[in-house]
Amino acid sequence: MSSRHLLLAALALVPAATACSFGGGFDGTRYQCGAGDTCPTGQACVDGYCTGGGGDDDAGVDATPLDDGGPAPDAAPPVARCGSAALFSDDFEAAGLDPARWYSWSDSGASVAETGGVVEVSFSGGGEAYAGYTSRYRHDLRDSEVRTDVTPGGGLTILEARGPGTARAQIVEENGQLQTAVLGVGGGGFRTAIPYDGGVHRYWRIREAAGTLYFEASQDSSDWTELHHEATPFDVEHVHLLLSAAGVSGDTAARFESINAGVVAPLPYCETSSLVDGFDAAPLGDGWWTWGDPSCTISETGGALAMAFTGAASEAWCGSETSHLHRLTGSAVAVEVAQSPSVEGFVTFLQLVAPGTVDTFLEIARDGGTIRFVQTIDGSQISSTSITYSATNHRHWRIRESGGRAYFETSPDGVTWTLRHDDATELDTDRMQVMVAAGHYVGISAQLVRWAGVNAP
Repeated sequence: MSSRHLLLAALALVPAATACSFGGGFDGTRYQCGAGDTCPTGQACVDGYCTGGGGDDDAGVDATPLDDGGPAPDAAPPVARCGSAALFSDDFEAAGLDPARWYSWSDSGASVAETGGVVEVSFSGGGEAYAGYTSRYRHDLRDSEVRTDVTPGGGLTILEARGPGTARAQIVEENGQLQTAVLGVGGGGFRTAIPYDGGVHRYWRIREAAGTLYFEASQDSSDWTELHHEATPFDVEHVHLLLSAAGVSGDTAARFESINAGVVAPLPYCETSSLVDGFDAAPLGDGWWTWGDPSCTISETGGALAMAFTGAASEAWCGSETSHLHRLTGSAVAVEVAQSPSVEGFVTFLQLVAPGTVDTFLEIARDGGTIRFVQTIDGSQISSTSITYSATNHRHWRIRESGGRAYFETSPDGVTWTLRHDDATELDTDRMQVMVAAGHYVGISAQLVRWAGVNAP
């Protein structure tokens, strides 16, 4: 038996606490409670809410934190954040993986498939094998949540919020025990375990509120019972959301019927104009991913994002892209290009990309002595304008959206802008990924690209 399974066995008899919590019927001032929940001393569960003795019209808001460090029972509702994890939802009714939301993965001996409104993980090999879905982009779990409708199977069934590095929070069912865990951090480990009841624990939820992380279960996704809570143990601003299971041949398949079904996000994705980075604090933050071929290296140097090409390959590309989605609708994104090669066949480009695609985007790109402004849908250029490049007049690039049209602009100083091209948008500008990148499609000598900032003053 592995040390992981020994730890699970040792925790099998640890009881879980119950407490009132935010729920689907939260009224903006108080915590919702239900059968089996307990309210703090001086509070009672009246008509579904923890109150301080005044019934449903309780006017005396109790803002005193609980003895165990949890928030006050009548504390203010969660902060309304753009780009929150609540925006990430899927009822799995459209058969097949949605690449704008997920990527799937599996070990040999396990498989995952989406059909009939269900994501199912099944097992066919000899040894223990894992499979599952991971959100393609990161999401902000602060003052937000992730919930799923689940029927466990295999040896392990897991709902996970995974932060940067190895940090992760989990609700796990294994061998009839429903457990909570925080792993990959100092003091990490399994926290609580109770006997699993398929009727009572059909829905699982991990949520964060005011610096506290909660693990909860429900029979109807309305009234929630707390399994565990603790001070938020890692940065949950940039998390992947995972549905996964592990098992061996012959184990029952694990089934997930939704993620965040019925959850209403208070705000849409954050505007592209809110993405501000002067590239002056190395390394890049967790809001970015980098990628590239071996003959290109990316670094933050001298207040710029540098992309250095050795010229060792006949073709090479690299770039940095946002790990979150952003909203261009009614907004804009601007970059300052401090240096880009004038070599024909070398391309420096800004793209706003439709999620889960590589060939649907809005783009400003310099190729040698030409700068072009393009909308591309499914690999086909819908519209394009090209002009002669000027290092002085075209130092700043901007793409903005207004009234269903995309506007492509340049500026010498980031203040006065000149319109170069516009077109009706044929992609969803409410959800886009921002990318700055470069590369060459011919053999070249060593070259350097320097981005001085994104929306930086």
